[in-house]
Amino acid sequence: MRVISPVLKHLVYPGLAQAGYFRRVVNPGPIVITYHGVMPANYDSVNSELDGSLVSIEVLRAQLALISQRYKIISPQQYLDFLLGRGELPRNSALLTCDDGLRNIHFMLPVLSEAGVKCLFFITGFSLEDQPAMLWHEELCLTFLLAERDFAFTLPHGQTVVADSATRRTLWWKLIGYLSEVNRATRRSYIDSIQERAGVKAAWREQFLALPGRRERFSVLGKDELRHLIDAGHTIGAHSMSHPLLSRASDNDARFEIVNSREELERAAGQPIWAFAYPFGNPGSATERDFQLAERAGFQCAFLNTEDELSAGSFAIPRVHVTREMSLAEFEAHVSGFHQRIRRRFRQQVGA
Repeated sequence: MRVISPVLKHLVYPGLAQAGYFRRVVNPGPIVITYHGVMPANYDSVNSELDGSLVSIEVLRAQLALISQRYKIISPQQYLDFLLGRGELPRNSALLTCDDGLRNIHFMLPVLSEAGVKCLFFITGFSLEDQPAMLWHEELCLTFLLAERDFAFTLPHGQTVVADSATRRTLWWKLIGYLSEVNRATRRSYIDSIQERAGVKAAWREQFLALPGRRERFSVLGKDELRHLIDAGHTIGAHSMSHPLLSRASDNDARFEIVNSREELERAAGQPIWAFAYPFGNPGSATERDFQLAERAGFQCAFLNTEDELSAGSFAIPRVHVTREMSLAEFEAHVSGFHQRIRRRFRQQVGA
């Protein structure tokens, strides 16, 4: 599939979109689409991979226009009523969601208002703290990017490694896994030690965030900003307490991340929190244990960022994950379900 993906993206999908083929593809739905925020207009990207899930305001507006023309965008409340058996959904229905709760989602609100649609925003529990903060895995990535020299450090499992230009990306992803196995306080201490080894100065956060667009790009929402989302008519869901890979967390830590995020957000929002989105959201980010924990915690549903079909009756729901590099034609191929059908057919042929 990786070999033919460029052909699909640059030739097949644009041709099919221009011919109107995707308009004739009926997705029984509901299709769930997820964003991770937008690029602030005055922000210069610091890393293409780190910013790969953020779209521009113009792209968001174009995608919403397309969905509004071809699909019926439903509200989170309509989706909840459907889950509870209190109503049916229209054919070709679509639900909008957005993960991570970064401050840049405020730039989304006028566009959503223009389109007359509501979104289900997934927020981390530690967003409710009084002091501004970043998502820890993004801060860790920035530490590697800002390091002015190669540096050695010891991985949590005891191996000493050297972070140089060739290994930093790999080490970052390794550490995401390792640091998801420990609680937030231990993780914070380890990241501080990495920054000391890397020669990143103690005042780097404020200096970094002072540059145009960076505070909106990297800082998470606070309590007042959470209330602004609610007052605008949008719905809040839980995205764990501190955004670890739950599949790597211990039973107790996973339970804390899932259960406490619902409780903390309900206290702050003053309304029931009925939906959960798994951090990172790829198929390996959560296990059956984590699906059961979310269900037992009282969530009505939970979401992954994969279009792959899950086992029948699974508590987790797949979503179309919108990325920065996704063209409008490719976006339409994903939302229509055509892309997933091509993937499924390819896997069947390879496995035959």
